[in-house]
Amino acid sequence: MKELFDDNDYSKNNEILINYNLIRIGTVSIGGGVCIGTGNENLDKIYLYIGDEKKIVHLSNDIFNFLKTLRFEIDDFNDFDKNSLYKNWNEDFWRIKPPDFRDARPY
Repeated sequence: MKELFDDNDYSKNNEILINYNLIRIGTVSIGGGVCIGTGNENLDKIYLYIGDEKKIVHLSNDIFNFLKTLRFEIDDFNDFDKNSLYKNWNEDFWRIKPPDFRDARPY
């Protein structure tokens, strides 16, 4: 972890690291971010830092328990047709059909 601090200006210029011993590991739409603790009392704990309010919310005692609680969802876009999702053979992720997509099945 020392290398992370030495390699950039994060430790010199970042309010959440200096004041709360946290490193941001992800961003959130409300400002601030998801952070991991770096101090003796909060080492490896996961927090939500709400930047506008300067508020910290404890989320988990470690990254693995935090990841277990995540759930992934498709945003419900108004113009998004869920029937346009498809997977190719041997793929473990979904794609969205482009407008000129032609189904290869014989009719």
